[in-house]
Amino acid sequence: MAPTPRIRPNEPLELGQTTILNTLNGGLALQRPPSTPRPGPKAKSTGQSNTVLGRRLVGGANEKQVVQLFASVRLSQEEDGEPGDLDIVNNTGVDEDLDDLDFEYLPTKRYSYSREHKLAAIDYFQTTWRENKDGTHERLSNRYASRRLRITRKQLRDWVSKKDIIQNQKRGTFRSRKRSAPVKEPEMERLLNQKFEEARDQGRKISYRWMIRHAKNIYEQLHPDRVLQDEGGRKKIYLGFRFSSG
Repeated sequence: MAPTPRIRPNEPLELGQTTILNTLNGGLALQRPPSTPRPGPKAKSTGQSNTVLGRRLVGGANEKQVVQLFASVRLSQEEDGEPGDLDIVNNTGVDEDLDDLDFEYLPTKRYSYSREHKLAAIDYFQTTWRENKDGTHERLSNRYASRRLRITRKQLRDWVSKKDIIQNQKRGTFRSRKRSAPVKEPEMERLLNQKFEEARDQGRKISYRWMIRHAKNIYEQLHPDRVLQDEGGRKKIYLGFRFSSG
């Protein structure tokens, strides 16, 4: 057996050189070559939005998810949906540059959005920020958010103002329903509906003004004592009833 080389203090051992590690049992051990540090676990994609100080940014996963959600529900109600909806769902479209557009988006058709869709739109509008060219951040404007979701500004504004009411709705519902009140003028309702059916069979256009005008005429025929003329004789005053959109 070759003699054990002398160990000099403060000098590193050569690879494979033996050294006495335990003087009690006289066991010899070989010094192992220094091992490289193990790589840590690979970073996994969480799917979360890009954030700055906890703020969601335009172009992140949150915005993409909400935009696809609205495109999907439109395609489920109409075969073509809005222009670009198919590209959004299939991830084949190019993100629009809405910075220079100065118009309100007007949908080509009417769509129904559930409670969950409305809350998602409100959350997107209130928690997403845009990064300016100078590096500062600002909240989304109503115009930008409504164009991105392809809804009207009024829709988004109404949803935000009625957020508490929408949250109290049942899941999956499309509108909050109040407890129905008894009909105050059932005979007027019956005659008005009869006129409505006749006009629709003739292909006539039925508007809100048409409904109010005929409702007032029927009410005057049923209760002439409740209809008065004002001093100028130009306006009629209807007592005991208020004509509303309901």
